[in-house]
Amino acid sequence: MADLNWTDDRPADLKRFIHARAAVGLTAPDLSLLRPAIDDHFSRPTVRAILASLETESRPEYLDWAQLSAKLMRSRSPLMLSATLRQLQRGKDMSLGACFRMELAMVQQCFEQGDFLEGVRALIIDKDNSPQWTPGRIEDVTDAMVDPFFRSRWSAAAHPLANFEIL
Repeated sequence: MADLNWTDDRPADLKRFIHARAAVGLTAPDLSLLRPAIDDHFSRPTVRAILASLETESRPEYLDWAQLSAKLMRSRSPLMLSATLRQLQRGKDMSLGACFRMELAMVQQCFEQGDFLEGVRALIIDKDNSPQWTPGRIEDVTDAMVDPFFRSRWSAAAHPLANFEIL
C-alpha cells in the first residue's frame, strides 16, 4: 500500500485510509445481477462451506465475482469470519436490543482473542499487511473457538444493556 501521507486532518486521513484498503479488482456490478449467486453461496451454514461453494463456482457470469470474494475472504481472520457468520445467523431472529447485548460480548472477546489487535498491527501500525491470524486457516476453526464470542459476561439483569430496547 502506498504511503498515505498522513496529515493533521484526521477525518480526511481516515477516509483516505479506508478507501485505500477497500477491495479492488472488479468494477462493482449491479447487486441485483449477483443476487442469485449471493443467495446460493452465502446460504451455506459455515464459512468453510461458503468458501468451497465460491471456489467451485463455474457459471461465467459469476466466476470473477466468486473468485475475488473467496480470495478476499481467505485474506481475513478465519475466526472472525466464523464468528461473524454465527452472529448473522443468530441475529436474524433477535430484537435490536438483544443484538446489541450479543455484540457487546463479541467486542470484548475480539480484544481478548487477539485477531482484532493483530489486524490493527498489520494494517495500521507496522503496515506490513501480513496479519498472523489465530488460527491461520478457516479449516482450523472449531466451534469451541467461536463459542466464547457468544458467552455473556453478565447475568441478564446485570448486563449494561439489560433495559435497552428499540420499539
